[in-house]
Amino acid sequence: MAATGGLVVPHRREKGQTELPGWKEEHNASHRIVRVRVEHAFARMKG
Repeated sequence: MAATGGLVVPHRREKGQTELPGWKEEHNASHRIVRVRVEHAFARMKG
């Protein structure tokens, strides 16, 4: 993992780019799954 302290930054399109390459889309999809679990845990704690 990069030296970001565990922070995961999603891939974004660059100017003029209409779509992300497939591997970046897949990477973002896996991040979304993890993020949803974390966000739901925080929501339950706030409760």
